Amino acid sequence: MMSFRLTLISLFLCLSLFVPSEAATNEAARNPDYTFTVKATDLALLQTQLDTAVAEDKLLLVVLGGEWCHDSVALGEQFSKPELHQQLQHEFVVGFFDVGYLEYGFELVQHFNEPAYWGTPTVMVIDPQTKHILNRADLFEWSNAASKTEADYFAYFTAQKFTAPESIATEHQQQIEQFVQTQADRVIAGYAVVGPLLRDYKESGGKPSAEFIAKWTELRGLRSQIPALRTELYQQAFAQKKSGINVPLILPQLEQLSWESGCC
Repeated sequence: MMSFRLTLISLFLCLSLFVPSEAATNEAARNPDYTFTVKATDLALLQTQLDTAVAEDKLLLVVLGGEWCHDSVALGEQFSKPELHQQLQHEFVVGFFDVGYLEYGFELVQHFNEPAYWGTPTVMVIDPQTKHILNRADLFEWSNAASKTEADYFAYFTAQKFTAPESIATEHQQQIEQFVQTQADRVIAGYAVVGPLLRDYKESGGKPSAEFIAKWTELRGLRSQIPALRTELYQQAFAQKKSGINVPLILPQLEQLSWESGCC
């Protein structure tokens, strides 16, 4: 049974995460601005983009991903389609940043008070004046970008208005931030475990190891939950605010990962 499960997981990885997309085999399909060639350590470029967004009265759209990531490449391909590209350029200053093998990008997201990125690609819509992330609830949304339709892209990036969320009680805000920071520390530590295995797999040109599949799947199970759990905590806080009460939020209890000890 375990062997069968690993086979299914391996097939899933090959089909969804790491098999080159059509865009990867046809670089002409992608605008160079939508490729992951600038390392996510380039905070000077990020500041230039912020300044440009302020000057042009646009939002800043930051994408973190990698050329190894099927969904990252697919997002770049969709952004390169002429009609969507034109509308993106009208609404946003767009920056694509390479996270390497899950080794870069933490300082970049922390610049916007987000302790980690939860997947690739991560798409952040940012108010350049306040540096607030306006789509914080959706930060895992585009990690399956290859499965989105063209209509999904237009609906998300051109049809909706991005606004700052309603405020909540300070005590609740602090409680949520502490919870998310704890989980971010775990995810970043997990990237340090999985990242070298990912590099070995991609640079070998062979099949993923059983160790990589198991650890990747385990870490994904954690990191994919955090944005949704944060949204649920905000909903608790909003409900209390509406009801005129203020008691501690009920925090979820998450399972320990196989390489962790004494946490959670």
